[in-house]
Amino acid sequence: MLIADGGATAAAAAPILKRGSGANTRLLGTELWNSESGIASRAGLNGAWFASVSNTLYRQYATKYRARFRAAPYRLSSLGYDAVLLTVRIARDWKMNAPFPETRLRASDGFAGIDGAFRFGRDGVAERALEVQELRDGTAVTVSPAPTGFGDERPGHRRHVRGGQPRRSGGDRARADRTKAGRVRPNDAGRKLVSLGRRGPA
Repeated sequence: MLIADGGATAAAAAPILKRGSGANTRLLGTELWNSESGIASRAGLNGAWFASVSNTLYRQYATKYRARFRAAPYRLSSLGYDAVLLTVRIARDWKMNAPFPETRLRASDGFAGIDGAFRFGRDGVAERALEVQELRDGTAVTVSPAPTGFGDERPGHRRHVRGGQPRRSGGDRARADRTKAGRVRPNDAGRKLVSLGRRGPA
C-alpha cells in the first residue's frame, strides 16, 4: 500500500492501515522519506519500502563539505552542485556569441551526478534513476540498487553516461522518479564528475 506523504504521516497511519488490510501489508513510501533522518527509527514503518536516490556519492560529498566548512551540507545541496557541474560541462563547448546549447540538456542518455543518473525531458521535467530501500530494524537497507543509466528498448543493453559522454553497458532498465525541474528532490557517477568532486565542494 502506497503512502504518498512524509514519514511522520506514514508512521501515524501505519497502525490503522495494517489493522484494516492485515499485519503483513507491505507499506510503500516515496523519496520524501530519504530526506528524513529519523525515518528508520519509526517502529510502525519497519519492513516498509521506499524509493530513494543512492547515498553513496552524497556521503563522500558531505564528508568533503564538513572538512572544508565545518558544518553538514543541506541534503538538497547536491542538486545545486550537480547543476553547476552540468552547466560547466556543457559550457566548455559553448562558442562565443552563440546561443547556449540548451538542447544538450535534454540528452536522452542523461548525465551522472552525486545523486545518480538523471536526465531532462522536453517538458523540463527531471527523471532520476532510483533504488529501493527497506526500513529494517532501525536502519535503511538497499534491496534493489539504482541503475547506473537509462536503458534502451533492447534487453541487456543500457546507455551509461560518463562525464556527459555515453557508453554501452549491460543492466536493467532505469527506474525513475519524475519531479519538476528546479524542485527535484534529492543515484556509478562519471569519471569527470568524480574528478571534479575531489577538488571539494564549490
